[in-house]
Amino acid sequence: MTKPAEIDPSVRVAVVMGCHNGGPAVADTVRSIQGQTLSSWELVIVDDGSDDATATLLDELAEDDSRIRVIRQEQAGLTNALIAGCRATNAEYIARQDVGDRSLPERLETQARFLDDHRDVVVVGSGIQWIGPRGEMLGNWVRNQNAEEITSELAENGTGFVHPSVMFRREAYERAGGYRTQFRFAQDHDLWYRMAEIGKLDSCQEILFEYRIDIAGISPENRNRQHRLGEIARKCYFARKKSQSEQALLDEAQQVSWDAIPANKDSRRRAIGQAAYFVGSQLYAKRDRRCKQYLAMALRKGAMPVRAMIKYGLATLLRFPVGPSREAEDILATTDDVSSAASR
Repeated sequence: MTKPAEIDPSVRVAVVMGCHNGGPAVADTVRSIQGQTLSSWELVIVDDGSDDATATLLDELAEDDSRIRVIRQEQAGLTNALIAGCRATNAEYIARQDVGDRSLPERLETQARFLDDHRDVVVVGSGIQWIGPRGEMLGNWVRNQNAEEITSELAENGTGFVHPSVMFRREAYERAGGYRTQFRFAQDHDLWYRMAEIGKLDSCQEILFEYRIDIAGISPENRNRQHRLGEIARKCYFARKKSQSEQALLDEAQQVSWDAIPANKDSRRRAIGQAAYFVGSQLYAKRDRRCKQYLAMALRKGAMPVRAMIKYGLATLLRFPVGPSREAEDILATTDDVSSAASR
């Protein structure tokens, strides 16, 4: 374990973001950081081998704002991008951010102040606003628990945070060993388990982050990997608590992360249908007629057929007031081609 680097007093928070072929969403995400009420930040964007116009866009953003730094690497995945980004800063606090999501204006200031006031907390999350594929407001998620409950719930059943919504102490991150390359996915859970051995985990009650549901980006193969890697991370945690070696588990994580998994068209169809059902159900609860498009898509994909049919019928019968948009029709038409779905 390396000695933590000295804190750079000129930068309060470093926002670290990995980016591969981010497209137009990059600019909107960056604007959400530039609009923060906290001014003492830097945005470290690691371009993970983009081969589209993203590289040029990132250069333009960095040229216009000296607080933005771009690091380039050959495509190596999110975990390696985060390792590079965290290594590049000496800020006291590190906040995560993903392309396509948005930090609300007071996010950095609120989370930094929370860590200032709670010295025993090493990671803090926030309330989340779920956003649909075309900007639909789907609902909020807030953890109404204290630090002890959140920390123990991680150990008991693996409940963590929405990864790009967190802020953590850089010193604790480095003491814990940082992100580990064996975890191509679930790298956050692996890190939270190790940081929980140093301090507490907690969450702000305010809604500070917008998390976008990406139906077109559903990858059941990688979702299954993430689930398995999360289980391995938890086993590593208990092995450490018993002073046992975790090397065999890390070897297993490496294999799960990188061994090829054949694409399965049926499982991809079901995964997209389940995501569409989630979006449709959230809109149904808000009496938004746009739910019908997503529920119809869930039916076509064979997801929750009885529930989706009932909600679709009721939405038609009750004539929910908000109608479908042309953009929503376009995105649903695109995701009907399951072969076009790619990993987020």
